[in-house]
Amino acid sequence: ATPALAQWNVMKNESDSIEAAAHSVTLPPDASGSLHVVPCPRCAIVSLRASAQSAYFIGGQQVSLEELRRLAATRPDTLLVISYTTATKALRRVRASAADAR
Repeated sequence: ATPALAQWNVMKNESDSIEAAAHSVTLPPDASGSLHVVPCPRCAIVSLRASAQSAYFIGGQQVSLEELRRLAATRPDTLLVISYTTATKALRRVRASAADAR
């Protein structure tokens, strides 16, 4: 491989993100459950494993899973950005827009 191609192989993405409206996301029931999301109307469901290391945010403020769940239930059009580890499908964080919390 050329040096540029070899460097590309080393710089593989370790994480990925999905943007989805809250109404298309099922948040984990607890810290060790799974999040399920339909990223687009014709896409298959993506399941991501939550853990104690998973973090939840509204804007820049870290919140509990329950606080994020309340926001999603009352504002189903809230945009969620869901970040996960590509290789393991481990849920890293879910961030809701702070503007939707008002």
